[in-house]
Amino acid sequence: MSSLAFIFFFLIMNVSCDHTNDSVESWKVVYRHNSNGAKILGDKQALIDAVRNGYPIRIGFGGRSARDSLRSVEHVADAQFLTIANGKEVFAQITPIFGQTPNLEQDSLSIKLKHENTWTMIIGTNGERSTLSKTLHVEDQKESGESKRGATWYAKVPQGMNLIDSNPLWD
Repeated sequence: MSSLAFIFFFLIMNVSCDHTNDSVESWKVVYRHNSNGAKILGDKQALIDAVRNGYPIRIGFGGRSARDSLRSVEHVADAQFLTIANGKEVFAQITPIFGQTPNLEQDSLSIKLKHENTWTMIIGTNGERSTLSKTLHVEDQKESGESKRGATWYAKVPQGMNLIDSNPLWD
């Protein structure tokens, strides 16, 4: 077999074996809102449908420094407990994490672990956010807070799969 024929055969085999696996899952941005809960992009109903269909959900959030808007942090966390309220808003709670203190002021950025406390959050598609920070080894020393925060909501869905409308989970 000539080398030209071999190359042609190899290319044909390579192209014929190259196919996309539609069952591969990937994270997709489903919905993004500002701190007042106003839609920036996506579809809130698609997020509700993703929750009702049991797809894993992640939340992206963060903020800018009040003194220097060029300094910022962005976080992404898996939603561990999801609530659909009145069929129109989604609230997600993240697993408590150890606190952290980012050093955004130096040229060499760093984040230090705050081993003495844990932190958790519930955030909603309406921009409402509730946080809880608990100091470890000190009984009843907790800090909670409420604020408004924008967020990005991700769903992990099979490639090529469309989110379908669904009924409330009790129907």
